[in-house]
Amino acid sequence: MNAHLEVADLVRMLAQGDREAVDLVLTEISRSGWRNAEVVIAATFGLAVNLRFPDGAVSPADVARFAAEAHSHYPAAGSASVADVESMIQAALGKPDRADHIAAELAARIQTAVLDKFLRDSGPTEAELETFLGQAEEAAAPYLT
Repeated sequence: MNAHLEVADLVRMLAQGDREAVDLVLTEISRSGWRNAEVVIAATFGLAVNLRFPDGAVSPADVARFAAEAHSHYPAAGSASVADVESMIQAALGKPDRADHIAAELAARIQTAVLDKFLRDSGPTEAELETFLGQAEEAAAPYLT
């Protein structure tokens, strides 16, 4: 499978609230060795976090609350702690060392939980979702092999 299509499908499934299908896609991505999918997921996650917390409008309490809500509403993130979710968000906000201890597969599940929360909160139209996916793909492009 193509990493771009897998991740775009994953994000569309999240926007539709189809978590079971998302978990199947994550399992397939993991089974296939991730390839470039982790880069596209990370770019999509980073974009979502930076849209949610724009231009320094970040308080530790807001990040902690958002992380706790993302963790509690997405069962697949259950193997991660709320602190791990918060660390991943902080990493996307410019503190990459905060997430050094998190394995790639767990990071993808955390990123997916945060994407789920972001999409539920923002409720994008189909056009907004397509724009978001295009921006994420642009962000990932320099890192793809």
